Amino acid sequence: MLVLALAGLLGAVRLATLPPDEHEVLVLRTAQEMAQRSDWVVPYFNGEPRLNKPPLSYWMTALVAAADDLASRVQPWHGRLVSLLAGLGLVALAWLGGVRLFGDRATALWAAALTATTAGWFSYTHDARPDMLYALFCSAGFIAFVLAREAVSGRLRTGPCLLMWAAYGLATLTKGPQLPFMLLLAQVLWLARTSPRGWRALGGLCWLRGVALLLALALPWWLLLEGRLVDGAVERSQLSGSLLRPGFEHIFNGYYLYRPLQLVLPWLVLVPAGWMTAWRVAWAGGRHAATRDAVSLLTLSLAVPALVLSLGPQQRYFYMLPVLVPMMLLAAHGWVLLAARRPRVRAGVAAAQGLVLLAAAAWVVDAGGRPGDAGWLLGATLLAAVAAWRGRARWCAGLLAAELALAAATFAVAATHGVLWSDDRRHTAALGASAAEQVPASAPLFAYRLTPAVYVYETQRRIPRLAEPGALAARLAQAPGGALWLLMETREAVAVSGLGRLEPIHLMPSGAPDRAGLYRLGQRRADGGKIQK
Repeated sequence: MLVLALAGLLGAVRLATLPPDEHEVLVLRTAQEMAQRSDWVVPYFNGEPRLNKPPLSYWMTALVAAADDLASRVQPWHGRLVSLLAGLGLVALAWLGGVRLFGDRATALWAAALTATTAGWFSYTHDARPDMLYALFCSAGFIAFVLAREAVSGRLRTGPCLLMWAAYGLATLTKGPQLPFMLLLAQVLWLARTSPRGWRALGGLCWLRGVALLLALALPWWLLLEGRLVDGAVERSQLSGSLLRPGFEHIFNGYYLYRPLQLVLPWLVLVPAGWMTAWRVAWAGGRHAATRDAVSLLTLSLAVPALVLSLGPQQRYFYMLPVLVPMMLLAAHGWVLLAARRPRVRAGVAAAQGLVLLAAAAWVVDAGGRPGDAGWLLGATLLAAVAAWRGRARWCAGLLAAELALAAATFAVAATHGVLWSDDRRHTAALGASAAEQVPASAPLFAYRLTPAVYVYETQRRIPRLAEPGALAARLAQAPGGALWLLMETREAVAVSGLGRLEPIHLMPSGAPDRAGLYRLGQRRADGGKIQK
């Protein structure tokens, strides 16, 4: 409970004050447009159907917003609260998995604490995107499978198996069937390999009832959506699995063998060392051979998604976020073994990891520009070390506790000063707020060669996107009063000024990446004069 409480405090840092990014507003605004339309089947964004993701994250965000009577629109924290609660669920599942797989509360505690202090967990609990909710349901399905297997007979219990299928069904309704399928494949391979009954053990997965339960949760929305849209709209969209077409162009570059380590930052020493120790001890035999099955299940749950994702056309490290719990369980188990068997190696790993953490903390203090933050980081570390010492923990456990505290404090300080997020968020939000204030509700507003997502959210209005000068000139000719408003990158201003009188209203600061601005574009008279405003 203490780890959960501290994780909740860490996840709450800047949850409500951080400006939303382009991906977040797709969830926030879609939830709002669905609520405004009272249409919970077809997701809409910017007045158009958004057929990219299933709707569960939209529904959950809208539910949180509906519970907030003071909100006039869906706020960033409404979507992020869904992610934070999912992240806390992930921490709880890591603890439960440690207890069930290894019967060791120390492993469970370290797995939960490590999960809550990774960059993957911290970043995506502060993000309204569906990724953390997806990770929760995928992890819940995995842990349900772990709970289903009886320790003595190896048979699978029906109740947890059905819970696994239900979790995978909810995951499918959140982001799709990709990771549930990969985890299920890993579980099938593991059962066939470890069960005395071989492939016959697969019958214990309750296939008929399980698949029926998954379809009962996920299929109705797809059928309703298909019935509401014109023929072929779903088939032509991302919902049809267009991003899942297999290929071999990326399979040998090893992307998913190293890049997902970004999720486990700053534990770049402890996690690989834990994995290698767990593998070495499990396959060396001896008294730890009993945990070999658990280690092989965790390993397959990492290896199968890494291999299958390597066949896909996209390379996104956060696609491995749903297996963050197996990552941390394997690392925590290896760390506990290392602490018990190899004290000198353990000390070296702890020291190297401490140097990495100190370097990260120094970078945060330097980037934040507030030297006083070093005192907060040092104080949190010392407090954890004293607490561990008073609790009579071994020195190595106390050192790791201090390092966990330093990692958590570093994330908190970095978030407080905005070090972890680029200034693009702030500049884009300020430009959107200016457009909401400056542009009359009846005036035409367009985005020219610019993705309007954040501006749609900030202005609370539809903003069509124009990509060609001809289309812009046609809109200008039809504009009431002979003028329209534009959101575009400043580098486009020279070309657009040839179409009419271009007046800058609000520009991002100099040096901003992809610097953009709000402009008013008016027609010119045929005689070369200017029309009157």
